[in-house]
Amino acid sequence: MLACPLCREPLSLEPSKLGCPNGHHFDRAREGYVHLLDPGRGGRRAHGDDREMVAARRRFLEAGHYEPLRQALAKLAPEAPAVLDVGCGEGYYTSALPGECVVGVDVSQPAVRLAAKRYREALFVVASAAHLPVLDTSVDSAVIVFSPVFPAELARVLRPGGTVTVVIPGAAHLDGLRALLYRDQVPHDEAVELDDAAGFTTIDAQHVEFGLDLDGPAVRDLVGMTPYRYSVHDALDRVADVDRLSTQAAFSLRTFRRD
Repeated sequence: MLACPLCREPLSLEPSKLGCPNGHHFDRAREGYVHLLDPGRGGRRAHGDDREMVAARRRFLEAGHYEPLRQALAKLAPEAPAVLDVGCGEGYYTSALPGECVVGVDVSQPAVRLAAKRYREALFVVASAAHLPVLDTSVDSAVIVFSPVFPAELARVLRPGGTVTVVIPGAAHLDGLRALLYRDQVPHDEAVELDDAAGFTTIDAQHVEFGLDLDGPAVRDLVGMTPYRYSVHDALDRVADVDRLSTQAAFSLRTFRRD
């Protein structure tokens, strides 16, 4: 499934590295992941979520707050030979995906390091969702959870008949939290970039909703793991004294077939 980021030839998995026929080699880190971010597209510079954001997400997810979403995603994802999690983060959802070969890709090295250390069943790769180190038409099933969607790149890597499930916030997602952060709330837009993309057909649409009753540390982890941390001025300070919060989690799950 994986392609060399330098020459696009197939990569073969060796005990301690990945290599292509042209002699390019990529060492596996101690935790087991591989860095395949094209040097010409940013190389070893820090990208994506930082350590603090990733650690907050790991704590929040391992506490089980989003477990209903994880279970719903696992039921939707078909067991397939080649499965790709685009924007896998620290691997919580990747670990629920059935498949013979499961690969998680994220641009954040701290996230991929945590994922590889915990979830040994999958192979985790540092790479960009916009320039996947993946062979053409080599993926049977893909998932994208709260990450950017690049239709042309998905069309390239998915085989005809392959599927991609995209998870985005539902209209009322975290209304109780957003009331603390925003003066005026606007419902989340449930449009997906694949809605009007050539070569993709919607085959399933679901909503998953459940209540959250969070203590103060969980509230701060929730803010710390989301874009609110950066998009809202003093977001963490605004919830610093919150002892308890009840809010609704709402997700839209859309599945598309590659025609």
